[in-house]
Amino acid sequence: MIKNSIKKNINNFLSLFNLRLTSSSNVNHLDLSNQNINPLTAQYMFGQKQMILNLDLSIGRTNRWFKMSSKSLDPSIFAISSALKKGLKSKNLAEEILITLKDEQSLTSLENMAELLNLKNDNYQNFTKYPWWATVYPWDNHTIDYKMKHFPYEVKKNRNHNGMNISSNDPFLIMKENSKNSLLSHSNQYAKLTDQIKKNGFKYGDEYNYVTAEILIKDNKFVWKPGVDGNHRVSVVSALDFKSIPVLVTKIIRLDEIEYWPNVKNGLFKKDEATKVFYSIFDAKPSKIYDNWIKKVIKI
Repeated sequence: MIKNSIKKNINNFLSLFNLRLTSSSNVNHLDLSNQNINPLTAQYMFGQKQMILNLDLSIGRTNRWFKMSSKSLDPSIFAISSALKKGLKSKNLAEEILITLKDEQSLTSLENMAELLNLKNDNYQNFTKYPWWATVYPWDNHTIDYKMKHFPYEVKKNRNHNGMNISSNDPFLIMKENSKNSLLSHSNQYAKLTDQIKKNGFKYGDEYNYVTAEILIKDNKFVWKPGVDGNHRVSVVSALDFKSIPVLVTKIIRLDEIEYWPNVKNGLFKKDEATKVFYSIFDAKPSKIYDNWIKKVIKI
């Protein structure tokens, strides 16, 4: 009760500036989504508190490093957009999305971290020994060992939550089954979210969760990409031609601070490797594993 009273008093004060606090299970976020404010300015104004900002999709990058827009060649966005152009809904929408995702999967070969990060050549052999699903970024605060130990079980939990049962507890078998059979689950999830957002608009908060965002900065310019949560919703709102959405900023990555990035500091990435990954995302240059997919859809 005291906690609620304190929160009420804080929000009463913040309302003078057209701001409010929203809470999740373990942290308070400063909601600035109704402000036209640059993330860099916001960080100086409000310190390290996690902030909800309204960010343009035009400067967004998908987790495959494509630009965000209804015309994006990102496989998920392209699949949803193509299905929507046919006026499909619900089950029919999911079925059409699935056809496109299967087509993309047949054109994309992915085995290891080097391929995913586009670091597959004689100079970057260190990354070929890790499976693609153990990939970490230079600025991540967790290691490959941590991801190999925990990520498969997060995937299993997520797939089970979305109607796909994975019975194995072996991390490699979990990821193998996920790669082989998860497209139906993803397609259903995209269709469900599309119907919901078309009907109710884009919702966020404790009840709906948040789209998390990482902001990449160089030369006083920035772009953003989804963090851990919200990848499906980002694909849907892009396909629906949203111009901006509220996101929870969880990390700000400055190129000029590269030597302090955790996986550079620990020696996993050399500076030139980390720089290449950064620029690939910043400049929206997807990995070469998508070359065949891009060539095909450009001809459509």
